[in-house]
Amino acid sequence: MAQKLFLKNVITPIFLIGISVIVTQTVFAMPESDPKAAFEYSKYVVIGEISSVEFLSEPSSQMAGFAIYEVDVKKYLKNPISNSTLKILGHYVNDVNPRSTISEPYQINQKVLLYIQKLEHVPGYDLIIRDSTSKVIKESIFRDIFLQKLPLYDQIKIVAHPDYLYCNNEDLVLSERPNGKLACVYASTAEKLEWKLIQ
Repeated sequence: MAQKLFLKNVITPIFLIGISVIVTQTVFAMPESDPKAAFEYSKYVVIGEISSVEFLSEPSSQMAGFAIYEVDVKKYLKNPISNSTLKILGHYVNDVNPRSTISEPYQINQKVLLYIQKLEHVPGYDLIIRDSTSKVIKESIFRDIFLQKLPLYDQIKIVAHPDYLYCNNEDLVLSERPNGKLACVYASTAEKLEWKLIQ
């Protein structure tokens, strides 16, 4: 049986309010949707499928609701571990505010890209989903990530770290241009243009 990463139990409304205050102050006071910053700040980045949802509290006009999501991990994009299933705390709202980074709750069977942060100083909870960059993804993108066929441009929007990027044509190499941008080119081209080889 696959090992699971569990959050500890025991939840009360007062405790959830305390989590909301701590998380708002320490986790979500981060830069807005920026894949590079999100990737670097996250403990894990995964693609997977939501297999269960447990609602812990309802959202109000003052505070987001909480849910625990069970995720069948299909691929780790950062810090791969042996766990094929994760249980992760997350915020949600019923009415999305365009100025907010918090979305509606994820649904069972949805394909998702999750940036997962280590949750410190909150007894009973180990991990939480980063709201601003985690999202539901299309089936085609889900498939291409899993099969490592996603174009470099789309990879950068998700991963934005050269150690985890790849060229989906084995004849090409990942290189860095003088302006700092990455490209997949032939090794001879990179050498001729004096571009730095990443892989």
